Amino acid sequence: MQRQTALLFSARGVGSLFGALTIATLGRSHVRGKFITVGSLCFPIFIIFFALTYWLPLSLLFMVFVGTSMIFVVNFSNATIQSIVPDSLRGRVMGVYTTIFMGSMPLGALIARNHCRTCR
Repeated sequence: MQRQTALLFSARGVGSLFGALTIATLGRSHVRGKFITVGSLCFPIFIIFFALTYWLPLSLLFMVFVGTSMIFVVNFSNATIQSIVPDSLRGRVMGVYTTIFMGSMPLGALIARNHCRTCR
């Protein structure tokens, strides 16, 4: 069981690395919005495919795609916000953005936990 969990986390890491290298090769491209949209659409789809898969090799493939789409959304949205906001407000805006981004994760986990308890 621990080996499978390690493989799944590693697959997501490989996907994230692939996504980060893809972003680095794009440079200052003007396709940020498209990557945010594609990543936002693909991320939940690959999560659903992963949840419905029982075969480990296919699960690993889906986790690679999950990692790639996740890094696209997180990195491009962060870069877009920083490039749009004026220099005098960047620290404040990024503080609010980070608080909302990181603060919504525990709330989402709490909602998911309560949903799972009622689905049993």
